[in-house]
Formats: sequence, C-alpha cells, structure tokens
Amino acid sequence: MAVLQTQLSSAMETEEEFIHARLLALLQALQKEIEDQLGGGPDHLVQQQHAQLRRLLEL
Repeated sequence: MAVLQTQLSSAMETEEEFIHARLLALLQALQKEIEDQLGGGPDHLVQQQHAQLRRLLEL
C-alpha cells in the first residue's frame, strides 16, 4: 500500500510539473502575441510604462 501511495504521489507531482510547464509556455506565447500586436517588444512596453509614471508624477 505504501508503495502505491509513493507511486501515486510521484505521478501527481510529475503531472503538476507538466501542467506548470505548459501554462508557463502558454503565458509566454500570449505575452509575445500581445507585444507583437502593440508593435513593440519588452523595451517598448517599459518605455511606455516609464512615460505613464512620468505623467503621473507631474500631476
């Protein structure tokens, strides 16, 4: 019985790792798609955020 529990626990951990890896890959693909649609990469987004912060600080 203990061996079965160990095997089940190991299988569940493996499945969780697979799910986490797949979700991470999907989120990264979504981030790239959003950046492509905005017309710039991460640098463009950082510059945009800095500009927004500067405007807020000017208020």
